[in-house]
Amino acid sequence: MQRFEDYIRTYRPGRNFLTMADERALVQAGVDGHGLALDDARSAVFNAARRRDIVLQRTSDEEIGQFLAGRARRGSQITRADFRRAAALYQQQAQGAIPITEAEARVKDLMVRSGLTPAASGWVWRNRRWFRRIPAPPAEPVVDARRTTVLGSTVDALSREIPSPFPPVIDPRTPGLPIADRVPDVRSVLQAWGDALGARDVPAILRLYAPDALLLATAETRPLRGQAEIRGYFDRLASNTGLSVTFERELQQVGVQPVSASGLYTFFWIDRQTGTPVSTPARYTMVIGPAAPVPGAPFAGSIRVHHSSALPGINQTMPLV
Repeated sequence: MQRFEDYIRTYRPGRNFLTMADERALVQAGVDGHGLALDDARSAVFNAARRRDIVLQRTSDEEIGQFLAGRARRGSQITRADFRRAAALYQQQAQGAIPITEAEARVKDLMVRSGLTPAASGWVWRNRRWFRRIPAPPAEPVVDARRTTVLGSTVDALSREIPSPFPPVIDPRTPGLPIADRVPDVRSVLQAWGDALGARDVPAILRLYAPDALLLATAETRPLRGQAEIRGYFDRLASNTGLSVTFERELQQVGVQPVSASGLYTFFWIDRQTGTPVSTPARYTMVIGPAAPVPGAPFAGSIRVHHSSALPGINQTMPLV
């Protein structure tokens, strides 16, 4: 353990901010190069970072994500002023180890992954160009520790980018291919979600959501987190007869793994009082990742974040998703 702690102290000297790629590389070095158990390697990295006053990106992402969720307006919109506050807070969390431009890029990435959208800004022509102009966060460096020496010994690490320290999950539909290396099939996930909703099959709907998924529903005043809270919402929604949804248009896909997909869909149902058909156009953003290998459920756990809102000017008469 002491040799590994010495290695951590010599890793990226002078930099007080460790990205998730850095953290994975250190954990992998502890497991492969020093024979530590996974939990021991992770604890050593966390404790060393705390002692050296080093900030982990994972910690910053969690704190800034909570800040953004608390500042979201109209369900999911972040104003330009709040975005700047979040970026300044991110840079402060990183103790100035990253420039403000990188902090802004990381906050933008957090918003996209969380299903949050930018609010229009401007005195005359209100638009979202301010958000589109922010670049993507810098690519994580490829870590190769094959030549890294620790107290006279060499850490024999991988020659490719250090993967997650967790064991790869193999998808039975594509034998031999770790699920983390697959690009999510967005359209198939959306189709499966629409079919399950039309069948009012709540268990089938829930299987599509990750265990810790976040649902920002139109008719809810609070975010719904996890299967239990999401189930209650869909139980109410499924009580509407004639329920169905049609995906009208996909507007954008951002990212690869996970993918943030945004577009327009329309809900249909039968009004309980008049018995007449009703429709409500809405917009959605779903953050979709690789599915878990659940037999009979090819897209299980794919949906990480789901935000939905009725289009402006539309009267809500049912608990829309």
